Amino acid sequence: MTEILTDMNACAARMVELLQSATHSLYYSSFVCQLDAPLPGQPRHLTMSHLLHQAVGRGVKVYMFFNPSEQYGNSMAEVEQLRSAGVHVAMVTSDGYIPAPFDAVFGERYTNHHQKFLVADQATIMIGGVGVHPCRAGWMVLNTEPEPYYWHEVGVVAPCTAAMATYITDMWEGSYTLHPPFPLVAAEEEHSFTLRMIREAVTCIHMEAQLCISTPSTHNRVLDTVVERVATAFATPGDTFCFMLVVNTHQPDEHPVVSGATTATLHWSRRMMMAGARARGVPEAFMRERVFMGTLEKAGTHIKVHSNLIIQDGHTMLRSSSNLTDRSLSPTPCDNELGIVVTGPEVARAQQLLWARYFEMPGGGPWWPRTAFRLMQNETGVLTSVRYHNLHDTTFVPDGVVDFFMRHLHELPYFGGKKKVEWATQLVQ
Repeated sequence: MTEILTDMNACAARMVELLQSATHSLYYSSFVCQLDAPLPGQPRHLTMSHLLHQAVGRGVKVYMFFNPSEQYGNSMAEVEQLRSAGVHVAMVTSDGYIPAPFDAVFGERYTNHHQKFLVADQATIMIGGVGVHPCRAGWMVLNTEPEPYYWHEVGVVAPCTAAMATYITDMWEGSYTLHPPFPLVAAEEEHSFTLRMIREAVTCIHMEAQLCISTPSTHNRVLDTVVERVATAFATPGDTFCFMLVVNTHQPDEHPVVSGATTATLHWSRRMMMAGARARGVPEAFMRERVFMGTLEKAGTHIKVHSNLIIQDGHTMLRSSSNLTDRSLSPTPCDNELGIVVTGPEVARAQQLLWARYFEMPGGGPWWPRTAFRLMQNETGVLTSVRYHNLHDTTFVPDGVVDFFMRHLHELPYFGGKKKVEWATQLVQ
């Protein structure tokens, strides 16, 4: 049975269950894993280091894809302790381009491997919610960062088929020629599936993204396809389609350069989206009636969106490690991503739970899409329309300046979508 977990505490609890119940193998991949950090909502001694040592002690074969970039708090010294204890550790290397001047931002050992999964006994796979860092806490639990903020996470636990297990083990063995078997998706298959979800949506697309760089001039066509779908609604009497995007206006857990880029690219993407609508003859007033772009805040404190999902009409969900960028979603992505498609009544239940949390109405609902959309527009609960203020303010920059930099900067290789990237698995000896 597939489970959708809608906060970091639930994700951590499920991780502990999978790690402690495994009998013969574990495959683990995360962009961020502070091995000695407590798991949210769990006893303090239940760290990843402790749980993986326990698994090895039971005779479980443990395979860990590790991101060596210490910019995010990962520690090669901690990895060496695991390796000495019998954990098999590998780094995924690639020829994806990160220019040397950005070493201070991403670290000298940055990896393009961005997949987040845990596979137990080749029988159960968990995607999303497997990262470990002190900033990642349960819903509405203020973290202990120097400037505290909240964390929003979603994970999916599903049966792991033989084909899925083969895909994961082949990556470990250094083969990157297989396409992920459905319901797993990645790269162009994921991009195409996302566009199909938008085009075929009848009532609503609910999307959540950590980053948003999507315009008519990017390789990914996500927001452009949203405009196409809204244009169809404008031309079709009785078509009630609406689009809601929950996104970050800045990144409190990232380098200031990344946080500033998050602000600028979102500002630019939103403006290009409105321009695309005007070009299709869709009035701005109609766009505002059918498109909501918002962020999550509680009493002025940011709630970091890390859920990266899209829900179509309350019945189909794609949860992915991919951001809404060419680095993740394009014919030639430069980040190695993985998502999973979920269908069935659990999608509607999860969406209603998410809306109840956003609206701060735990006893409310169920909400129909148009009702939920109106509540978002009214900035109910922790929802706030995208604005640019305080440290994440770009409105003082002339539009022409933003256009010049974004149109030229996003053509550089490190924005993704420019060339085919090759990956290799390198065992840590």
